[in-house]
Amino acid sequence: MIRNAIARGLCATVMLGLVLPATAAPKATAKPAKDATIWCPLMEQNVSKAKATSSVVNGKTYYFCCKQCKKMFDKDPNRAAIRYNMQVAAHNKAKKG
Repeated sequence: MIRNAIARGLCATVMLGLVLPATAAPKATAKPAKDATIWCPLMEQNVSKAKATSSVVNGKTYYFCCKQCKKMFDKDPNRAAIRYNMQVAAHNKAKKG
């Protein structure tokens, strides 16, 4: 009788240990990441990364402020990628001062 009570108590403890972490509320995230904003070199403006469109060339993701910029980039992506990288580098250098 005592064994059954101990076994049931042990079982309940194990089950709670498995269930509670799964039902715990997710932790609130801190401030948005620094890269939450991207710079579109075609329109020369900042845009939220969540609203941006993108293309992938040779495993690298390129972000744009709108579908039209993406369309212009996608016409000749290899050539545009070189220009894109140069403009982003120049923008970042100017931003740093």
